[in-house]
Amino acid sequence: MRVVQYSIRLMKKYSTSFGLFLFFIFLLYIKISLIITGNGFFDFLLSLTFIPIVIFLTFIATVINIRPKWNPKLFFVNLAIGIFIIVVYSLFINKNKIYKLDWELNRNNRETIIELIKNRKLTDQKIPDSLRLKMNCSPNEFKIQTKTDSTLTVLFYTDFGLNDHYSGFIYSNDSFDLKQLNEKVINGGNDYKISENWFELNE
Repeated sequence: MRVVQYSIRLMKKYSTSFGLFLFFIFLLYIKISLIITGNGFFDFLLSLTFIPIVIFLTFIATVINIRPKWNPKLFFVNLAIGIFIIVVYSLFINKNKIYKLDWELNRNNRETIIELIKNRKLTDQKIPDSLRLKMNCSPNEFKIQTKTDSTLTVLFYTDFGLNDHYSGFIYSNDSFDLKQLNEKVINGGNDYKISENWFELNE
């Protein structure tokens, strides 16, 4: 009973801190969800406003604990929460890190899918349930761009984007496509070569 009463008093005392922390965790969740589900436009909008929102709400929370009576503990706790969330967001919550994790989690399944397509055991552009991709915007879909008896180019979307813009992992053993992909990497931007036949594109 005493533990419950103490917990209630603690929550009342640090109500602004708990509220601030929970809201920031919710913001991080929304940010990660937008990246994973491939909502690039909304992710871009949130990226523009994320840090200003954190700074503004942290400022409000710290001001609340200055007036009418100075409370140094609450002031510094709220300030620490704001700084902590900004550091976590800046260092860990970005497309490059999420896509890198996506690649590590799904590499084997993607390579298996490529082999199935080559052997004509997967004829449509839908991934079997047994090979579903994790942390991917459209785990059941991919796009076969070119296909002959010996060449193949397959795009696995990570972000459908808007208009002609998109992001994804692409496999190719077609010499013409490989030349174009390597040129994109050399020319800079956000395109990367993962291995001999695999690339990450951010068009």
